[in-house]
Amino acid sequence: MMKHNGLGKVLDKFDLPYPDKIEAVIREVLTDKKYTERSRQVGAMLSKKPFKSKELLIKTVEFAAEFGPSSALRPQSYEMNAIEYHNLKWLEYIQDICALAFFIFVFLAYAGIQTAKWIVCRVFTTLSIDSKTKME
Repeated sequence: MMKHNGLGKVLDKFDLPYPDKIEAVIREVLTDKKYTERSRQVGAMLSKKPFKSKELLIKTVEFAAEFGPSSALRPQSYEMNAIEYHNLKWLEYIQDICALAFFIFVFLAYAGIQTAKWIVCRVFTTLSIDSKTKME
């Protein structure tokens, strides 16, 4: 923001261990005339802005006193739960996937047990038929 408005320079966080780089950037900002001119221009703009902070506060308080709390002016995040507010919707998807995997596991286990039961019954039925035929 400061670089965009011509009020300063950006210093990379990886340059912080090097005091000579920090000193060079600070010296440049303090000695270069373009930064001084731009800061004076922004200062003049701020002092002549149409609504002073004090006026804005007074108007806001008067508005609130006259109309009370307004749901139209309240941000939507006011009525959000923690999952919506912090954008944790992906947790619900993971929960759904885990539930689906659990039900698939239960279904496959049940089907496996039924298949094993069928195979055991089939084998014993075949063995009992074979033993009866051998006895005769």
